[in-house]
Amino acid sequence: VFWATWCPFCHRHNKNIQALQLKLPAQGPRILGVAVDGPPQKVRQFAQREGYTFPITDSVDVLRALLGVGKTLPTTCVVGPRGDVRQRIPGEMFAEDVFDLVKAAT
Repeated sequence: VFWATWCPFCHRHNKNIQALQLKLPAQGPRILGVAVDGPPQKVRQFAQREGYTFPITDSVDVLRALLGVGKTLPTTCVVGPRGDVRQRIPGEMFAEDVFDLVKAAT
């Protein structure tokens, strides 16, 4: 999920992403947050304060290019086990839609 610390839509969206993170089986799909605003220390502090336990990277340009993501925040991508991009979902998602992402990833 591509997100920013300043984005109110991302805050609500990431609460649902975090809830999904807590329900994923140890050997199941994985979540990766991509913070589009830095510096990394600011993002880490924000994520810790919000209680995010999913891994977060700031490799924005590389991942945007690989996944074909524009500038809409948040944007959620579902990548299959072989690295194939199955979905690109721009914008905030409802909790039930976030939980359905597991089906798309497996």
